[in-house]
Amino acid sequence: MAEKPLIRCPHCETSFRAKDRSIVGRKARCPECREGFVAEECDDEPDEFADDDAPVHAPPPKSRRSRPAPQRRPLSKRTRQQIVRWSAIAGAVVVAGIVVLSVDWQGLINRSGLFTDTPEKLAAKLEKSRSAAQAVLASGAKDKATNSKIDASERELADLFLRISRFEPVADETYDDLLQRFPGAFASSAGGGDPLAGVLAGLTRSRAGAGAMDPRERQQDRQVRSQLGLGPDQNYRVKETQEVRDPFGNVMGKWIVVEHETPGAAAARRGNQLRSAIGNLFDSLSTMSLKSREDEATNALRIGLRRIPEPRNTSEKQEAEAVSTMRDLIRRLAHVSSVKEFDALIPEFENAATRLRRSPAGNKSDKSAASDDSEESDDESQTEEQIRAADLYRPYFAQSVLQMRAVINQLEGRYPPRAPFRKALASLQASIPDRKLAKNLTPARKIAGVADETAGGFALDKSPSRARSGADDSPPRGGFGLDDKPSGGGFGLDDSPSPQETGGNSRRDAEKPGRMSDGVREMIDGFAKRNGKDKVLLVKFAGLTLRGSVLENYLERIKKLTGPSRDTVSYALPDATWIGVQYSGDLDKIAKQIDFGKAIEIDADTRTITVEAGHAPPQ
Repeated sequence: MAEKPLIRCPHCETSFRAKDRSIVGRKARCPECREGFVAEECDDEPDEFADDDAPVHAPPPKSRRSRPAPQRRPLSKRTRQQIVRWSAIAGAVVVAGIVVLSVDWQGLINRSGLFTDTPEKLAAKLEKSRSAAQAVLASGAKDKATNSKIDASERELADLFLRISRFEPVADETYDDLLQRFPGAFASSAGGGDPLAGVLAGLTRSRAGAGAMDPRERQQDRQVRSQLGLGPDQNYRVKETQEVRDPFGNVMGKWIVVEHETPGAAAARRGNQLRSAIGNLFDSLSTMSLKSREDEATNALRIGLRRIPEPRNTSEKQEAEAVSTMRDLIRRLAHVSSVKEFDALIPEFENAATRLRRSPAGNKSDKSAASDDSEESDDESQTEEQIRAADLYRPYFAQSVLQMRAVINQLEGRYPPRAPFRKALASLQASIPDRKLAKNLTPARKIAGVADETAGGFALDKSPSRARSGADDSPPRGGFGLDDKPSGGGFGLDDSPSPQETGGNSRRDAEKPGRMSDGVREMIDGFAKRNGKDKVLLVKFAGLTLRGSVLENYLERIKKLTGPSRDTVSYALPDATWIGVQYSGDLDKIAKQIDFGKAIEIDADTRTITVEAGHAPPQ
């Protein structure tokens, strides 16, 4: 067998043996590099490839050579400028952020007055809110949308009242400017007016102009003083006025019968007018919260912002300090935002009580607590200077007490005060000379941690409630105490009249189980008259006296059956309790749905359902 020739590739120098010699001198292809060439026999040793028939193995992949990193192109001048510019902007933003975080923005805003309350802002808001509230009430609608608007108005007026209560009295010029710019915020509420505003009308004018505002009355006053020889500080009272007319009815002349008044008698008369006005105010208030909120906010603006007269002597200075003490407490109370802040005011209340006791008015507290007519007897024992001072500042002090009551009643629903606050408030109440006025400071809610000793949660003393003794003056829960009439904050649990009101028979009537006294009957009749006889429901619990949270649970259970009621009433007597709500539906339907007792009687004439006692109170 002929030897296979050895062929060498001229391109890659690879040697291999051909199949036979016939390839020599002919064109061949290298099995390694696959390049064509003319085959020539060589004498060298062959490479790993034996012949064309042998399997051709693919060469191993060539290792990648790392390419040299390209040289970075230098940054252009424009690019460098942009980098510098954005770096400067970022640095400025960081510095500005640090400055913004380090600034006391709250203090700055308060100093600038941008978002701070001012009398002008709140007077404008109150005028707008009152207008909207009166428009809602005037519509007379009873749908859900109207109720939502009323609730929103109540919340807005309550918020405005607290914000206005934080203000200090303003200058007379500022007050007069507010009165002219926002008359709607200072006007008396619609429908009956404000009885207290009539007595306090002198607060809206200066002392020099505190006389009659009508020109005819001013002329009459000058004539009377001229003919009687009375000075500006001397008092008289118009006893009778008679007009002389001609046959055609024209007035030809006028006879005026006047009598001279001593300073003590004049002060006593004005004091009685003030107490009567406050009593009429409580009588006229309904349980509709919207009107109550409107009156509170309006009086806080109309009277609370008015500066008290400058004292001219020692007696007036002491009376002015008493008013300033109450107003300062009101401003501190209006800033309360937690229970701890309530407790922090306890020393302030104690100090205020001490200052009030040292004042001439505070020294009379024990005497005025002895009888309802003590005001006249006290006036006779005082000097003329003290009488005039008390007469001048009494309306301001009365308004401060009423405003403090309204502030406490609003705050206690959000931040219920604890037991220590009871003692401080009771001490302040005891230092107020007028006991009936002082009882207005009794909270409408039960204070946490305090036993429910009276129907109103607590009073000035620990005497038993009227429902047990029949003649106590403890204020009713939810009421404001003056003659124990119901107030705008809700009717009391124990509104039986005192012996002075009924001729001494109220105690005997109250001791008869289940018998409704004349005073309670009048109040229930007033409730029915106010809402319509066919639009109320009275539930009588025979043999059961409900108080405190138990009564509230029953009231809520009844309202679940009848639906929402914006006007409610409740009275507790020995062995009987009445709860009244607004409801114009079927009595039989309600009687069947009662699940907290057994309905034993339905009186369609009086719309009363009598429930059998002895069942467990609703939980």
